[in-house]
Parts: sequence; C-alpha cells; structure tokens
Amino acid sequence: MCTRFANTLTLEAVDAVFAALADLSRPPPPPGDLFALGQEVAIIPAGERRVVTARRWGWKKADGGLLANARIETAGTKAFFADYADRHRCVLPATGFYEQTVGRKTHAPWFFTLKSTSAFGLAGLMNADGDVVVLTTEPNASVRRVHRRMPVIVRSDLLSGWLNPRLPFLSLPEALRAPWPDADMGVTPPPPPTGPEQGELF
Repeated sequence: MCTRFANTLTLEAVDAVFAALADLSRPPPPPGDLFALGQEVAIIPAGERRVVTARRWGWKKADGGLLANARIETAGTKAFFADYADRHRCVLPATGFYEQTVGRKTHAPWFFTLKSTSAFGLAGLMNADGDVVVLTTEPNASVRRVHRRMPVIVRSDLLSGWLNPRLPFLSLPEALRAPWPDADMGVTPPPPPTGPEQGELF
C-alpha cells in the first residue's frame, strides 16, 4: 500500500515536465519530502487543459477511514471505480515514494526513486468529492523485497492518453498496468534501528 510519497518539484518544474500550469483558484501545496494519506497533494486532472491543483488524498470509506489505493487491474471493471477510471483520471507529480515493510510497521520505510528521471507521475483517480486515490500494480523485483504492491508510474509517452477523458480506461495500453522496469528503480533502504523494537521492551 502506498500512503506516502515525495514531491519536491517547484511549479516551474511541474510545468516543464508535465506542461501543466498552476490552478490559481486552488494552488497545489509547496514542494515537500513527505506527503501522506489525508493531506492535500498536487494533482493534474484529466481534461482539455493541464493544470496542477490541490486535492485531498483519500476517499472516504463507510467506516470513516480513508481509502488510499485502488488496484489498476480491476479499476476499470469494479462498479466502485469504473466511472472514475473512464473520466476522472489524474496524475500526482512525484519525485519518490515510500513503502513500509509488510508486518514491520515499527521500522522506517524504504524510499524508491527512478534512475532515469527525477520527476514522474503517479496514476490516480478522482471521485465526485474531488478526493483522489493512487492506483497500484504488481511490484517489480526491488519493491517486492518490501511490499506486495507498488504505485503505477505513468510513462511520459502514455501521459496524454491517461489524461484524455475521452479515452475509455479499458482501451488504454496494457503497458500502463505493468510495474516500472526494475533496472530503472533507485532504492534507499531505511537506516538500521538504533534500539530494540517496541515488542522487545516487555
């Protein structure tokens, strides 16, 4: 599950990479090393013009919690996601993402970047409330060491199609559903623990 990422891009950098100008009515938050579920994050919604704006990360769930992610393999067919997958796709500008080791929540997360570029877009969906979820896919070998899923990274040559609301989700290239090539993945492991884990104190 991806619930944290970094976006250290200035508005000028976002425009240079994604050809998106700032939304003056709801400008994106300042660059930062850590954006988490529940916060406002920078997104570029699908549409005729590319603008980078702010939306909350997390769809409200029936139990009052927030849904962070949706599986790209089923987003186009599940009733809960299908309409948004067709017409309300978005990308979240990012410079890296974090993944927590499964079952080791007391440990610091691993940080993943791309070797080929310092900026990339995470695939997302925006619901009727304007909130967003990040789509996930099967992990590549680097991420698989840490977690069972990884966020979908939109290739630059597929960005225009992803942000075109006239293109149905199921007609988009299969390459969008593939994990990012492992050879291009930069990995920063967490620092070693400085003391015993909480469970070892008792």
